[in-house]
Amino acid sequence: MELWFRGTMGLLFVGKGNTKREVAICSAYFPKNTGSPSRELSDLIRYCEGIGLPLLVGCDPNSHHTMWGDKEVQTRGRMLLEFLTLSGMQIANRGSVPTYFTPERQSVVSWRVSLEVSLSDHRHIFFELDESIQLFENGYRNPRATQWDLYLEDLKGRRIGIPSRYESEADVKVVLNRLNSAIVESFEAFKTKD
Repeated sequence: MELWFRGTMGLLFVGKGNTKREVAICSAYFPKNTGSPSRELSDLIRYCEGIGLPLLVGCDPNSHHTMWGDKEVQTRGRMLLEFLTLSGMQIANRGSVPTYFTPERQSVVSWRVSLEVSLSDHRHIFFELDESIQLFENGYRNPRATQWDLYLEDLKGRRIGIPSRYESEADVKVVLNRLNSAIVESFEAFKTKD
């Protein structure tokens, strides 16, 4: 494999029962004045899908969306969420405590800076993986091959019982989780893999 990124690497993941799993890991940064995501990341996602290699991306996308803990949704965030959805990537952020603050905004970051000496003017970013990580093996899905009429009919049925009025932020979160589950379950029922 030709490496497109300095930060791309393979990793043997040791899970329960001493099972081993190979996972590709990369980090990505999308500067505010550039397109999101980069062509290189898109190529890497396609490559990993093509050979059946799970991919974990640690990313600072400079994109704001409530799906990854922001309080607002911006156009760039909507575009990134659409890309993630169409490429079969999953959002794995944990927690909702803001770790980045400015007078105008705050955001949630799911990593920490290592105190280990790096022999650089930057510290290492630390991610912790354990055996509870879920590696999804979706394969590529062609949205054009989905049976959309059956999907929509099924989704209508699954929406029955989901409230349309909310009295608190907690109610909204419950409804969003139920609606998200309904969308995914309907899609899974009528998808076609290429």
